[in-house]
Amino acid sequence: MKRLIIRLFGRLGPMALGLCFLLGRPSEASATSGVMTVTSSKTLTENHHGVIVIAGNNITLDCAYKYLYENTATSTHICGANDDQSCGILIVGRSKPTIKRCRPRYFQIGMYLESVSQGKFHNNRFEYNVEGVRIQSSSSGVFDTNYYRYNDDEGLDVNGQSLWNEFYRSLFNGNGVDGADFGGVAQPRIEDSDFVDNGYNGLELDGCTMPFIFYNVFQDNGFASGSRNGLSFDNTDMAFVEDNYAFDNARDGFRVTDDSDGGQFTGNVASGNGQCDAREDSSSSNTWGGNSFQVSCL
Repeated sequence: MKRLIIRLFGRLGPMALGLCFLLGRPSEASATSGVMTVTSSKTLTENHHGVIVIAGNNITLDCAYKYLYENTATSTHICGANDDQSCGILIVGRSKPTIKRCRPRYFQIGMYLESVSQGKFHNNRFEYNVEGVRIQSSSSGVFDTNYYRYNDDEGLDVNGQSLWNEFYRSLFNGNGVDGADFGGVAQPRIEDSDFVDNGYNGLELDGCTMPFIFYNVFQDNGFASGSRNGLSFDNTDMAFVEDNYAFDNARDGFRVTDDSDGGQFTGNVASGNGQCDAREDSSSSNTWGGNSFQVSCL
């Protein structure tokens, strides 16, 4: 019998959160459409078909649990590295935005951030997009109590020399590729979150420096690809990985490869993974202590 330790948002109960979202479920009776440019703080009163652009600093967008949908009639594509993708929320070159209670669906990117600093993002649901959230060259954001679920590719993609971003109490579930993918990122903090049933890795870090990975659960990841991991490190140095759980992933619970050095792995628990509960390739050198692994390949 498979163990069930999945938590929704860490210490917050799933029934309480589900009730909160249910009570806030928006009406489909009316909606705005097109490109909505927000220059001062705004609370939505109806659903929106199209992109919302944050066009100033210190702006709060409260979607009040309303849905954002891609406007297929106008097919606005102004997001991504080449401005050729649709997105629900677009923030470029802004500081201190607050995005809360938003539910973008069916976009190529649910929310796109580039060169954004000191943002706050909480109680959002990034579901049923091609990619849930993409963060490019942004810093010091706090992402708390968000869902990244059922996106075709990654739930969350962070890259481009982003640094010091923090991710707490969130759920990465049912994404087609990685639950979250960090590439070339410095000092991300990922804590008290669940990575469950993602097609590839629950969490992948590639070319990162000094990530802090605490109190997370990695379970049932990697089966769509045939053989991936709960938590995977490639060329990632000085990682602090403490008090995490990795159960029933397709290949390894904790996998460290490609010259990932100087990390400390302590207090982690893993069992029931397809090959190894913990694996470190010979090209890597880290400290492992106080962990509980049934099958160790260290």
